[in-house]
Amino acid sequence: MSNTAERTWANAHSEGRIEVDPGPVMYLWNFDINSAEPKQVHRLFIDSRAFTAFLLTQIHQGRRIGVIGTASLSGSVELNRGLSTRRAANIRQLVIDRLRALRRRRDISPTIADRDLDRIVIAAGYGEASDYLYRSSGSLNIPVLDEGGQYAFNRGVSIRPYQTGGTLEDHRVEAIGRAYLRRRFPRLPQNFRFWEMWTPTTDVIVQIVPRTLSESNPRRGSRVPPNRPWGNFRPGSRAMTEAGFVVGEFITLRWQLRNFQYNEREVRRQIDSFIGTAESARSRSQQLEQHIARWLDRTAAAGGGSAIIPDMRRYLAFRNPVFLGDQTCMLKYNGFRPVQFRLPPPT
Repeated sequence: MSNTAERTWANAHSEGRIEVDPGPVMYLWNFDINSAEPKQVHRLFIDSRAFTAFLLTQIHQGRRIGVIGTASLSGSVELNRGLSTRRAANIRQLVIDRLRALRRRRDISPTIADRDLDRIVIAAGYGEASDYLYRSSGSLNIPVLDEGGQYAFNRGVSIRPYQTGGTLEDHRVEAIGRAYLRRRFPRLPQNFRFWEMWTPTTDVIVQIVPRTLSESNPRRGSRVPPNRPWGNFRPGSRAMTEAGFVVGEFITLRWQLRNFQYNEREVRRQIDSFIGTAESARSRSQQLEQHIARWLDRTAAAGGGSAIIPDMRRYLAFRNPVFLGDQTCMLKYNGFRPVQFRLPPPT
């Protein structure tokens, strides 16, 4: 088998990993490639005092516990769907076994039957995960700019509480959101990748476009690093991460809906907010591009403008595959009309 970045990283980092978000969300990751078997670190975590305290809190407050499996982008759709489901099922069984042990010790009510535990602990497989899974704290102790590390982070299972009495589970959030987004944007492909849909923000648009004489703030413009094959990165939010941008400078629907909304109206409201961000980015980008085009026309006529040409080429090499070519970027579908710049050929 070829020595891919994912496999090279896995060979060098064979131990299981744990991330805990104060949300609370627990993420058990770095499963072996093509394996659904939890590692020793994952098993020890399920038996730990900290996780036991989490379980007791959820049971005593009447919450359900959701176990969601994910897989890396390297596998096929069918493989990832089955693999992520098996990962979730295996961790779910460990959680149920832990609850049974707590029941024997009478830390939870002995009247809670096995059929009740089956309803309390739910599991699902997401299939292919996003390259970059966001935490509410905004910080990750993983090599987010390392391709192999990102693949490893996607090979995992998340555990989180779910409120009872009206909370929508992830699959319902997606079903409602997918239908709503399709009505708003009929051009979206039939099987678009809902959770990975993303948009740049207005702020990052100002940072990406080349500087001009009227936009000379040193914090603005030309932040796109050179010499990267941007068209090879999928989804587009991965390219944004590779370019050094952080959450807030671009937004994914997974991030926008990260708090697991409680009703259909709130799901639609969050998607409206996401669409509003995309529309603002579209308008600002078009304004700046038109401004730069006029400036280039004026300076070229006067024999100038050459200083901005390298930055323009870098910007276009980023814009075209990431904003226009990527199937997960909202600018591709929301009426963005980029300027066709007339640049001199490279010398």
